[in-house]
Amino acid sequence: MTMTAEDLRRTVEQRFEAAGLVPYLDRGLEQFLEVGNELFAEIVVNDASKLSDAKRIFREIVGESARLGTVVDGVVRAAWKIGGEAEPVGPARTLSGGIAAAEEYVVPIRCGSVERQVRVQVTISALNLLREKVGIQPRPNGRSLSGDVDSATVAKAVREFVALSLSFGGTSYWDPEQHPILNMNEAAMSYLLGHPVAV
Repeated sequence: MTMTAEDLRRTVEQRFEAAGLVPYLDRGLEQFLEVGNELFAEIVVNDASKLSDAKRIFREIVGESARLGTVVDGVVRAAWKIGGEAEPVGPARTLSGGIAAAEEYVVPIRCGSVERQVRVQVTISALNLLREKVGIQPRPNGRSLSGDVDSATVAKAVREFVALSLSFGGTSYWDPEQHPILNMNEAAMSYLLGHPVAV
C-alpha cells in the first residue's frame, strides 16, 4: 500500500478545499481507516446540496489512487437530521396501491439547505407491542376509534425510529433520498421501547 489513511485524509482535504467544499464537511463524523491492504474513508457533508459534488471528487480520488496501486473504498453521505414532528397520514399502502397492515407517518428531515419528507410504515404488530407497553389490549386489525394508544405516542416512537436510523454511519448508513420509506416492525418497536433515542 503506497498511501496511508493520513495521506488519504490530506488528499481529501486538499481536493475539497480546491472545490470550495471544506465548510460543508462534517469533521466529527468523518473517518479514514487502513483495513488490511485497503483504505476506507467515510466523508460526510452537512448540506445535501453538496453531496453530488462530494461524491464526484471522491470517485476521482478512488480512480487516481487505483492507478497508483492503492485500493480506496468508502462512503460519501449527508448528515440528515430530524426537521420536525412525525405526522400521521392514515393507512399505509402497498406498492400496488392496496391497503397494508400498517399505519403511515411522515417525518420531515433536513441537511443544510435541503429538506425532505420520509414515510414510516408502522406495522400492526409494532402498534400492538406499544399498546401492551401502555396497558391497552392488542387489536389485530388496526386502530380503534376510542380507547386506543393516541397518535402523539405513536408519532414520538416514529420520530425516535427515524432519528435512530439516521444515526448509523459507515457502510450501514441509511440514505433517505434513495430509500424514503422505512418499515417500523415489531423488532424496531421492541428496541425503541427498551432503548429510547434522544431527538
